[in-house]
Amino acid sequence: MRPARGAPETGRAERLFLAVTIPSEVRDAIRDALPRSLPGRPVRPEHWHLTLRFLGDSDAARRASLSELLEQAAALGRLGQDFTVRFAGLGAFPTPERARVLWLGASEGASECEALAARVEEIVRAAGFPAERRAFSAHLTLSRLDPPRGVQALVARAVSVATPLAVRAVTLVRSELTPAGPRYTPVTRAQLSAAAG
Repeated sequence: MRPARGAPETGRAERLFLAVTIPSEVRDAIRDALPRSLPGRPVRPEHWHLTLRFLGDSDAARRASLSELLEQAAALGRLGQDFTVRFAGLGAFPTPERARVLWLGASEGASECEALAARVEEIVRAAGFPAERRAFSAHLTLSRLDPPRGVQALVARAVSVATPLAVRAVTLVRSELTPAGPRYTPVTRAQLSAAAG
C-alpha cells in the first residue's frame, strides 16, 4: 500500500475513482494490437485504466475515510487474491450502431474483475458513498464519440493483446479536469493478496 501523495486537505470537491492501473508494457502491447486510428476523441494511453468504481465529486473527509478502509481491507486480505486479465475484442456503449464509447474488453479475468468491483463497492458504501446503480462491466475505454456514430465494422475486427495485465492492486485516483485534459493523481494504492503457488 502507498499512502496519499499530495492529496489536498481542503474542503473543495475532488473527483475520485477506483481503478486498476495499466503499466507501460501492457499499454505498449495494447497500442500494438489496436487499429492505427480510432474514431472520436481517443483516450491518451497514459490515462488508460480499468475502472472499478467511479465516485464523482467527494470531499477530503470522505476520501480519507475511503483510503483508510481500503488499507484496512488490504491488510486483512479482504480485497482477494491477485489475478490476470487478458484483453481481446472491441465493443461500444450503448451499441455499436450508435456508439458513444469505444472500449477494449477482457477475454480472461472479467469475472475476477467483477468480484473485485463487488468487494470495492462494499468498501465504498462503508465510506458513505451512495450505492452504484449501474451493472459493472470490465472494459478499458479507448475513445469517446460525440456525436455518436456507427462502429460496427471496427468492433467486428479481431483484436487480441499479447501481454496480459497482472492485477495486483486497487488504486484510488483523484481526477482534475484541466484545459489540456484530465490529470490523474494516485491517492491510495491497496494491494491484493499474492496468489499461492
